[in-house]
Amino acid sequence: MSKKYISIMVLFAFLHYLVAGCVKTTMLQQEKLSVESTECCVYAVILTTGEKYEFEKPGGRYNVVPHLLTGKLNDGRKFFLDLADENIKEIRISTGQTISRGDLTKNPDQTISEILVDGNIYTFDQNRGRLIAEVETIHGINKSGDEIDVPMEDILHVEVKRVAADRTAALVVGIVVGVIVAAVVAIAKAKSSAGNINF
Repeated sequence: MSKKYISIMVLFAFLHYLVAGCVKTTMLQQEKLSVESTECCVYAVILTTGEKYEFEKPGGRYNVVPHLLTGKLNDGRKFFLDLADENIKEIRISTGQTISRGDLTKNPDQTISEILVDGNIYTFDQNRGRLIAEVETIHGINKSGDEIDVPMEDILHVEVKRVAADRTAALVVGIVVGVIVAAVVAIAKAKSSAGNINF
């Protein structure tokens, strides 16, 4: 019976190590961001404006977007969207006319007044929206389920989660020691109760 308990406890400790481990949260400043630093799980980005974007699992990752629509909206929020996003229905330039994606890439200096994305109209402030080529971003799915690309230049810092090897090892060792102690106690109780049996 005690072997069964020991096996279950060791299996639990091993599964916990594989699935969760101990996670350490770290904040990285924008100037320290790199491809390597974002290979772990970026779970939030904080913009220079103070806005915070949190990502769903598996988190945000480094990405290079060939053409990114960006600007500040009338309500003060930053706007970022990959030009290749299939939810873009219409792009309106400052003269009120619509422009195709292809024409916009041929004339990247053109300013954008509004963009229609999946039924929502986003209106840019007086500085208008712009198209930027070859932008390094953190790409992920935010909490509302939208896929976003946040340009590195607009990020103040990112919050990343990494498995803390030292904490995880300590946890596993602690559980294994606990299992061994429990097994020793169970064996001692079993021997003492076996010694009290009279025939």
